Amino acid sequence: MKIIFNGKNLHAALKKIAPAINTNAIVPVQSCVLIKASGSNATLTASSYHLRISHKMECDCSGEIEMVIPYAELVKIAQLSNGPLFIELVKNQIVITVDDDVFKIGKAEDASTFAKELNDADGSTVDVTADFFWAMTLASRIVSTAKEEFIFNNVIIDIKDKKLNVVGCDRMNLFHTSFNVENKTNVACLISTAFVNAVKEFQDATLTITKNNVIADAGTIKVTGIVSAHGAPPYDIILSRYYPETCVLSKKDLESCLSKIFVCQAFNKIYTSSFSFSPDNNKALLSYQNTSLGQEVSTVIHLDKIPELPKIDLEAGKLQTLLSLLPSDTEMLDISMKDPKTAVFIKPRGVGHITLMTMPLAQSVNQ
Repeated sequence: MKIIFNGKNLHAALKKIAPAINTNAIVPVQSCVLIKASGSNATLTASSYHLRISHKMECDCSGEIEMVIPYAELVKIAQLSNGPLFIELVKNQIVITVDDDVFKIGKAEDASTFAKELNDADGSTVDVTADFFWAMTLASRIVSTAKEEFIFNNVIIDIKDKKLNVVGCDRMNLFHTSFNVENKTNVACLISTAFVNAVKEFQDATLTITKNNVIADAGTIKVTGIVSAHGAPPYDIILSRYYPETCVLSKKDLESCLSKIFVCQAFNKIYTSSFSFSPDNNKALLSYQNTSLGQEVSTVIHLDKIPELPKIDLEAGKLQTLLSLLPSDTEMLDISMKDPKTAVFIKPRGVGHITLMTMPLAQSVNQ
C-alpha cells in the first residue's frame, strides 16, 4: 500500500512535529514518526516522554495505512522534493520514491509499540489566542534553569475565578498575567518549557487542562504536554502581598538609566543597582558601585511619586530581563516598594494585566 505526499508540504509538517522527537532515545520508536493515512487525509505524530505533537495534512492513499518511520531519514528525503513523494511498505520494508530516486530505509517499526494518546475523562477547556501563547513564552524566560529547583523549571497555568493565569517564577522573580474566560472549574498545572516552545507560534486554539495533560489544539496541529506531578508554587500568596504603588516612573527613563550604569562583574557574578530617593525634588538616584575599585556611576530618574524609603538594592540583570517582558507600548510603570527586604512589584500603567515581582538583592543573597 502506498501514500503520496507533496514533498515540500511533508517537510514543513515534519519540522512542526520535530520538538517531540527524541534524538537520543533509548526506545527507538521515540525517534520515529507515526503516519496514519486514509483516503486524502494523513496524520503525522511524534511522541516523547513529556510531549506529543500531531499534524494533519493532505495525502493520496488508497485505503488505510499505518506505519512508523525513522524521523531523521524521512526529513532528509522530504527536503529533496518539491513534488510528489511516494511512501510504501514492500514486504515490511519502507521504500520512499522521489522523482527517479528510490530510498530503502529498512524495516518498519511495529506501529503498536508507538505511545498511545492519553485521554482523560475530565478536563477544563477554554478558547485562547496568540496573546496567551506569547504570555507563556514570556513566562518561560523567568523560570529557573537549575535542575534541583524542579518546580521552578516549569510554567504555571491555572484557571481560577474565571481567570486563566500564566505564571513564570524562580525563587526571587515572578511574571504573572491573566485572561478572562467563561470556564468556572478551577484547575492548575505545571508545564514544561518544551511544551511552551512547541506552541509559541499558535494563533487561535482550544486549550484543555486535565489531570495528566495539557492540550493545545489548533485544528491542523495538536500539542499534548505531560503535566508535572509536582504541585504548583503558591504564587497567589506572593501576589496577595502587593500594596498600592509608591513610585511612578517612565519605563524608557528606567531602561536608559540601566544602560548608563557602569557594568562590572563582581566576584559573586551579581550586578547591583541601588535606588536612593530624594523626596524634596521628586528624583530617584539609580547607581552602581564597585567597592573594590572605588568607582561609582549614577544617574537620576524623575518620579511622579516618591516613596518614603532610604535605599533598595536590586539585581540589574534581572531588572532588565523583567522590563523586557513588558508590552512594547508601555510608557509608565507603577513600582511598589515597601522596605529594603520585601518584594518589589512592577506593573505597566494602563497596559494589560501584567505583574512583575523581584526581591531586593540583600534578601536574594541571604536566602
